[in-house]
Order: sequence, then C-alpha cells, then structure tokens
Amino acid sequence: MKRASFLSCSSIALSVALLFCEGTLGAVSSTGSRSPGSAERPSTGSSVPATRYYPLGIGNRWDYSFKRVTNFSLTTVDGKDRGFSLTTEGTQNTEIVRQDEERSGEHGKVFVQKTTETGHVIGQSGEGQGAPPDNTSGPDDSSKGEKESKGPRLVGESYFRVNDRGIWLISDGEPNDQGDAIEKVTDRRLPLLWVPPDMAVDKSWTITCQIDPSITARITSRAGKAQRLKIGSETYDNCLPVVSVADRLRGRLDVGVGMAPIRDGRLVDVTWYAPKIGVVRSHQLANFELEPPNSSFSSASAHFEESEDLQSGYRAQE
Repeated sequence: MKRASFLSCSSIALSVALLFCEGTLGAVSSTGSRSPGSAERPSTGSSVPATRYYPLGIGNRWDYSFKRVTNFSLTTVDGKDRGFSLTTEGTQNTEIVRQDEERSGEHGKVFVQKTTETGHVIGQSGEGQGAPPDNTSGPDDSSKGEKESKGPRLVGESYFRVNDRGIWLISDGEPNDQGDAIEKVTDRRLPLLWVPPDMAVDKSWTITCQIDPSITARITSRAGKAQRLKIGSETYDNCLPVVSVADRLRGRLDVGVGMAPIRDGRLVDVTWYAPKIGVVRSHQLANFELEPPNSSFSSASAHFEESEDLQSGYRAQE
C-alpha cells in the first residue's frame, strides 16, 4: 500500500490501499474539512459528518495487521517467463500527525496522516523476483521460510481535506529511497473521495478520481447493512461494509522492470467502518492486463490481494 494512496508501488510490491478511500486505513478522532476542483459545490447541510466513520484528530493512531500477495506475469519476446510472486505479512501504523496550515482555508481544514510499515516475506518465487522492499526481510533457510522483519519504514503521507462534503484525499507525500523522510508532496488533479457525508445503509456514490497519482478510474461504491464484527478480542457494533468497484482505469503500473501501461483492469474493495473508530477491516483485490513495460517483453499482467485487520480499538473524542 503506498501507503497511503490506493495503489502505490514500493520496489516490487504494490501497496493496495482503499478503492474509494485511498488506502483502507482507520481513523480515531474527529475534525473537519474538504477538497478543490469539482468538489467545490454548495454545502449540503449534511447531518452525519464523514468524520463519524473516519474521525480525524491530531495524535490519533491505528495499528493494523496485514497480509499481501503480489503476482506479476511477464513474458519476454523469446518466450521466457520472467514473472514472480511475493507474499508478505506484517503491521501497518497510521497516525494523524498535524494540520497543514498552508493547504487549510475556506474549503476546509487539511490533516496529514503518516503511514509506516514493517513486514516480512513468507513466500517468494519466480525468476524476476528481485529484492524485497527495505522494510521487508526475505525468507531464511528455516522450514517456515520466515525471518525477523526490519524496523518500521515510512511508506508515505496522505493529506485529507474535510468538511460537510466529505473527506477527500487531495495530496500525497512520497518518501525518499531510505524510507525515513518525505521527499516531495504532490497535489492530486482529481481528488479521491475517502468518505462521503451521511454514509448509511444503501447509500451509493460514483466518482472519477485518481486512485494513485499515476492512475485514474471511475469508482462506484455502496454501503451495505450494518454488521457486528469480532476481530481478536474486540467486538465492533454497527459496522458499515462498503463495496467499491473501480473500472475505466487509465495510467501506468510499476512492474519492477519498468512502468507498464494499463490495457484493462478491475479493482474491488470491501471495507468495514465502525462509528467513531474508522476502518476495522478491509480486503482488496485487483487484476490488470498490461502493455509490455519495454521492448524486451511480449506480455504482462498483474494480480494483487491484501487484507487488513485493526489490532486495537479506539474511540473518538467528539
């Protein structure tokens, strides 16, 4: 998960975050704000703010466990299979670290969410596999194929604008190669609607946006019937499951040996939101048919799958 955007590539592993809400990371406190461009419409006077299901408050932190599967199918012009498969698991930590005064204003306050990650490889195969990301250790010689992971690595920062039109992802902070500092911040041409106002059972919405700085898509989302979820020792009541489907994808995907233009693709995300807590569980699935990344390859495709569970529960101070 670049973290914090829906699709972000780190070396050979793609970080799949949320479909309609960039990155399916949780939330833990509350505040308010919004986004530019097409999002600048008159107030709706919504009665249930988006921060009820994705509360934003400086100092709030969420810890998730994850399992991620990345598969690239790459065939060279002389018929050789250069694809690879990588399975990792670990923990992802997100925290609201500050308000961005420069981007805040009449359209709402902007809050910065920092994401770090620690993981280890539990399965790896294929000729084109390469080295895992710096924060991910490779398998050792043990029968389980596991190894102790390295310390947390900065995955990225997400800039959220919040107000009565919802929560919008408007900018992305990209880390340096060492993963210890943000190298640059890029504003999104098409902000991504993370959580709409008045989210409730059977509410649906469609938006064209950037699910990643290099990929645009049309995303259709719908909230289902409230459920009770038990995750570890925690029980979460009145969780709204939101199913999001992305199509009409345009852009390029990093396949480890270059950027491959997207020929066709489909992304499906199911995320459970608990009131006053945020995201407690998510599952993403993505399949891409790609153009060859360069003249050495004749075909390319990609498959990603990721699941996340909140490790500890929070209550927002509203």
